[in-house]
Amino acid sequence: MFWLVLSNCRQGLYLSQPRLDESGAPWQPSPFWEAVLEKTGTPVVDVPVAFTPAVDESAGPAELLVALANSRAATVPPELMKAWQAAQHSYRVMSLRGSWAPAAEFEGHLRAPELQNELAARYNPNTTWSASRLNVYGACPFRFFAESVLQLEERLDPEEGLNGMQRGSLLHEVLEHLHRRIQAEGLALNPENQAAALQFLEGACSRLFSRAPGRYGFRPSALWRYEQQELRRLLRALVDWECTLETTYRPYYQELRFGVAGARLGRYRFVDSQGTDFYLHGVIDRIDRDATREALRVLDYKSGSTSYTSQDLMAGRALQAPLYALAAEGLLGERVVESAYLLIPKREFSGKLSTPAGAGASREIQTALDQAGQFVRNICQGEFPGLPSSPAAGSLACTAYCAFTSLCRVNRQSISKARRVTP
Repeated sequence: MFWLVLSNCRQGLYLSQPRLDESGAPWQPSPFWEAVLEKTGTPVVDVPVAFTPAVDESAGPAELLVALANSRAATVPPELMKAWQAAQHSYRVMSLRGSWAPAAEFEGHLRAPELQNELAARYNPNTTWSASRLNVYGACPFRFFAESVLQLEERLDPEEGLNGMQRGSLLHEVLEHLHRRIQAEGLALNPENQAAALQFLEGACSRLFSRAPGRYGFRPSALWRYEQQELRRLLRALVDWECTLETTYRPYYQELRFGVAGARLGRYRFVDSQGTDFYLHGVIDRIDRDATREALRVLDYKSGSTSYTSQDLMAGRALQAPLYALAAEGLLGERVVESAYLLIPKREFSGKLSTPAGAGASREIQTALDQAGQFVRNICQGEFPGLPSSPAAGSLACTAYCAFTSLCRVNRQSISKARRVTP
């Protein structure tokens, strides 16, 4: 194996090492290589991989710019001056980012008037937010900037069968159909109705799985047969578990949509303790009603295994549970006494909020609402530092799996500086 660099420097052709074939034996020139030598009439120079040429060996403007920087040149040719000044500016910016000096304009704090005007136009008082978008800001303001402000998209590798998003959507759809049927039959999930619930589940799976490839856009390969078995097993285990719980709740609303296209209910207006008002839209996966018809339970399905703590909710990393509880109470005019995430794989409730006096009277929910209001203010003011959540505070923290780690270059210094200026 060799790398051929056809560089027309005056010394000749660069042949980057190693000069060994795939078996480890000395490399023998090929007819192609011999033809190159014959046509160019220049000698071959062996150089290490990633070798940086000296100034007089540079083969082009980019190499010359690097060579001049390495030699600490005081001057550069006029045609390179613009690129040289840009490189020097970038060097100063990166040095400042890596220092302990106060955060500057290049560290996620947009202060330029034209940028402030753009943010004011894009995120105006009439903007409708989603809980998931505010969660992203809570997890990392820079990630929100990359996804929502710059509108960058992650380039996903092709996957065989269902990807994570398609799988989650399909699970949500099956559970929606299941609980609509249970509600229509006037049943509760208990041991007496377990057999009927499993029968309804099988019917929903058969109908929805058959059209899933076309609906969600994946190829029904041989793997799809095994994925259907796994999804059935997962859902059956969830129904079995729910039937063992001693509860008086029965299905009331499935996929309650508000403020989105085709929804019967409009967006919901929140006002936090600082007087900041903002609108929210969304889809509440499931609302149950107790037998007395006096209390509601709000559930948000999660197809992953991430658990949530009360700290995650109040810090704004998991806003669906508190904000959906408030929205459901306001939209339906009934008291919400519980709100939680239902983790499908783990078959457990996570981030559970108990609000016997109603969601509007909960101190925890008010704290989460205030945090959401602070996020809205920060976004409108242009605060997007590289400030990931602490790993100890929740699993939505900055990880190697984030699609934007190559852009933010977050480090200890940047986190410390961001925390000094971000409320």
